[in-house]
Amino acid sequence: MRVVKHWNGWPREIVEATSLETFKARLHGALNNLIELNISLLTAGRLGRSHLKVPSNTKHFMIQ
Repeated sequence: MRVVKHWNGWPREIVEATSLETFKARLHGALNNLIELNISLLTAGRLGRSHLKVPSNTKHFMIQ
């Protein structure tokens, strides 16, 4: 159920991709846009650092 909830929230252009490669490319683009938006909000002071969650065992971060 957790996956279905997120799947249903994705844009149609991602979900209705006709191939795995197209799906990956569109998903990658959408996630990059989301990360760039959140970083822009963070640097503009509209998003507090408390929204960032940095796992100790990875170089990546997640925005809550």
